[in-house]
Amino acid sequence: MPMWAIVLTVVASIIVALVSLVNLFRSFKFATKDDIREVKEGIRNINTRIDRHLEGHP
Repeated sequence: MPMWAIVLTVVASIIVALVSLVNLFRSFKFATKDDIREVKEGIRNINTRIDRHLEGHP
């Protein structure tokens, strides 16, 4: 196999690996304070609705 083909294959492999790593790190989404607050509010709402429902049961 000619040397230029080996070099081209290695360079292409490095580019594919770098693009894959960049996409992997871009896919990580960290929770912000607003996200956590929304989840807490949702849990509170669910708890309130459960409590209201259970008030009618003996």
